[in-house]
Amino acid sequence: MTDAPGLADALGAPFAAMTEADAAGVLRNRYGIRSPALRRLESERDDTFRVESPDGEFVLKVAHPDDDPLEVNLQTAAMAWAGDVDPALPVQRVLPSVDGEIEPTLVGAGGRVRVTRVLSWLPGRMLSEVEPTAGHLRALGAANGRLSAALEGFGHPADERAHAWDLARLPELAALVELAPDLAGAFDAFVAAAPGFAELPRQVVHNDLNHHNVVVDPGAADFVVGILDFGDAVRTWRVADLAITASYLVDPAVGWASIEPVVEGYRRHVALTDAELAALPALVRGRLVQRILLGTSAALRTGTPLPIAGLERSRTQLASLG
Repeated sequence: MTDAPGLADALGAPFAAMTEADAAGVLRNRYGIRSPALRRLESERDDTFRVESPDGEFVLKVAHPDDDPLEVNLQTAAMAWAGDVDPALPVQRVLPSVDGEIEPTLVGAGGRVRVTRVLSWLPGRMLSEVEPTAGHLRALGAANGRLSAALEGFGHPADERAHAWDLARLPELAALVELAPDLAGAFDAFVAAAPGFAELPRQVVHNDLNHHNVVVDPGAADFVVGILDFGDAVRTWRVADLAITASYLVDPAVGWASIEPVVEGYRRHVALTDAELAALPALVRGRLVQRILLGTSAALRTGTPLPIAGLERSRTQLASLG
């Protein structure tokens, strides 16, 4: 497999962030949103703002200037498709501009074109703010399964894009292993197993249901009240989406048993094949390796401090899975 450090490099390309004043101007002039009050939200790649106004609450996302508009549209279209197939899924809806555009563009610093979107605000608490019970984990798995089922028939011209967070492309990140040599064994084990995954069912998946992309209400029957950020959507192994969700929820003190409720909930809506179930442990371990490699690479590439706590937790989670 060819090493492709360029996959990782594309994730953290620097750009001039939009100011809140400029963002407010976009909202007023392009969307007709009156008196917007903005608060910047943390985002890996774009400018994202929470918007409060007399016209309602929204999220403004202004894409990275290097982002292909077709790939941005992949995210929008996948979100819309899932919401249309399963209207009860708590995905965001897109607000058209005053000219009826779903993804209007603007010219940013240096004449670089950026795609803008305004999305509905989904109230609740981030999953990162709560300690989920086993019942909550089953509900989270069920929400993930419903989303996978809703996206089953979805296709888009950009869905086969080369993306560093595609678990199927983990072997292409071999050049990054030198940044975390303690992972060489786990990385090599995944590479050795990967040919056996070639026949796994494939479809477009969300690809990033982490603690900061899930809005929850511990008192609600379905627990999950918001599914955010389709920015990593890609066509890959279907079961990879479950593996990714589960990887964030591994309790190092318990190991695999801690994520069994997530798997149980997912299987209520998706009939996983025997091959998918057999591949799942390796895919969960692979995602943890991927997180450590890409997290380390991003920090070193951008000159930011290493996220030590997150990296060590991922290592501890990986060790607990054997």
